[in-house]
Amino acid sequence: QLKANGVEIILGITHCGYLRDIEIIKEVKDLDVIVGGHTNTFLYSGSGHPPENKPEGEYPTVVKRGDDSDGLVVQAYYYGKFLGFLQVTFNDKGDVMNWTGNPILLNSSVPEGKSSN
Repeated sequence: QLKANGVEIILGITHCGYLRDIEIIKEVKDLDVIVGGHTNTFLYSGSGHPPENKPEGEYPTVVKRGDDSDGLVVQAYYYGKFLGFLQVTFNDKGDVMNWTGNPILLNSSVPEGKSSN
């Protein structure tokens, strides 16, 4: 119904776990990105993550669907240790074309905002 109303980009926010998010985005072809939680799954691409956090998958996890489109899954992890950063480029039809990003460790190198003091 969203697509019928002209919505081209659909983002899902879930709390059902990483593996379930992968199942969902694989089956729901109009869903472009899922930001999920529940399983506290740490996702990271490349090097530079804290050594105590072993990535359980790529950030974002790219799910190739039967129609050859890509769906992206990222996870929230837990306790606000990381701030998720994901930049996605879509084509005119709302299809995922490119992406970049990784979680940002919220440690002393990130200044506190005035409202958080």
